[in-house]
Amino acid sequence: MALAQYERKMTSMRTIEKMRWRAERGLWNGGIPPLGYTRDPDKKGMLVPVPAEAEVVRLLFDRYLEAGSVTALVRWLSRNGIRIPVRRTKEGEAIGGGGFYKSVVLEMLQKPVYVGKVSYEGQEYPAKHPPIWGAPRF
Repeated sequence: MALAQYERKMTSMRTIEKMRWRAERGLWNGGIPPLGYTRDPDKKGMLVPVPAEAEVVRLLFDRYLEAGSVTALVRWLSRNGIRIPVRRTKEGEAIGGGGFYKSVVLEMLQKPVYVGKVSYEGQEYPAKHPPIWGAPRF
């Protein structure tokens, strides 16, 4: 039993090191890509912008600067009928389609991925993918 526990710990450590290594090289570590991006089918760990979704992301950032608050931005999005685009996971499950909530918008505004960075364990690294929005994070 001690050997099995040791193996699990070693596997965990190798996984953590691999994820750090990938982040240091600017690669996406997996999971559902953020709104505005999709996985590059030819290059593992690379994200590519989805033009229609990227426009929504740019609109969020630009309107936030004009609105001055997340609450005002969410109200504006709701009044103008702007909703989260529907996307498909790699398993084919539909996600999105609803309205923007304050927590969703706040999370998007804080993601380093949109300014061309990847983060892992509190560290940010220059990403290989192109930024959707070029200004520094708030």
